Amino acid sequence: MDDAQAAMLKAEVPGLASVATIDLADADAVQAKVASLVGAEARLDQVVVAAAIGTIGPAELTSLASYRRTLEINTVSGVAIF
Repeated sequence: MDDAQAAMLKAEVPGLASVATIDLADADAVQAKVASLVGAEARLDQVVVAAAIGTIGPAELTSLASYRRTLEINTVSGVAIF
C-alpha cells in the first residue's frame, strides 16, 4: 500500500483513526512510526501487516542474500511492530 492508497482507505472507512505505510525492512523506522502512532492515539487497537516480497527465477541463480532479505521481510519484520 502506498500513501495514496492509505489515504483512500482512511477516507472510505469512517472512524478509522490512522493508516500508515512503513518500510518493514527498516526496523528503526518501524519502531519510530509505531511509537508516534501510539503516542498520537494513546492506544493501538489493531495492526495489519501486509508485506511480502519475492524472488523470481531459478533457485540456483538466486543469491543467499536475496533469500535472506525475502525471509526477513516476509516473516521477521512484522514482529518488529510489537
